Amino acid sequence: MKFCKNCGGNLSEEIRFCPKCGTDNIDPAVLAAQEEALRNRPSFWTVNKKGIIAAIVVLIILLGATGGGYYYHQQQIIAQQQAEEKAAQEAAQKAEEAKVAAEKAAQEKKIEEENMKVKEGINAALEALAKNESELQNLETNINAGTYNSSYYNSIMDQVFDPIKELKDNIDEIMPNNDTATKNEVLALVNMQQQRANMLYQGIFSNSKDRGKASYDAAHQLTEKYSQKLDEFKAKYGM
Repeated sequence: MKFCKNCGGNLSEEIRFCPKCGTDNIDPAVLAAQEEALRNRPSFWTVNKKGIIAAIVVLIILLGATGGGYYYHQQQIIAQQQAEEKAAQEAAQKAEEAKVAAEKAAQEKKIEEENMKVKEGINAALEALAKNESELQNLETNINAGTYNSSYYNSIMDQVFDPIKELKDNIDEIMPNNDTATKNEVLALVNMQQQRANMLYQGIFSNSKDRGKASYDAAHQLTEKYSQKLDEFKAKYGM
């Protein structure tokens, strides 16, 4: 049993502060010993320094490994995304190129088909001109030979003039895909054939030998001019 040094109250041995007056009743020598013990006690850092350093090193290694792994993983994701984007761009580019190529091929095919139709019209017109020319040349040959009389030529007049008229009247059906300029060039050739036929028949039915000869000569000159124009027409359209 001990007593409070201030009020004299009874205190048990383990009580430091008096419950009545609150006075600290610890022995100064004991307090000094406790304080000295505290001062001399090694700190937490001193006791655990090696462990703390080791823990920090391990933590740094773990953080580095984790961070490095995360960075590598992120880089892999970015690289994959970039590869996918590049592949998508290349696929889109190839698709666009294929589309352009297909459109170009379709356009070229369309142009080729149109050109074929144009050439078909020109060929049809040339065939009709050739038939007319054959009749005219036969007529000129017979006139020059003097084999037939005017009644014969009168009987074959339709044979000479009808195909010429038919070509002129049906030029749009014969050349449905050709432009007006091309048709006009063909009509110019047909008109020359018609003029020649008229001149030849003027010579046949002429009452004057001189006038008849003049008509034949004019028709012959027109034949040469026709041949020149026909060659120019064929060369222009590659026929």
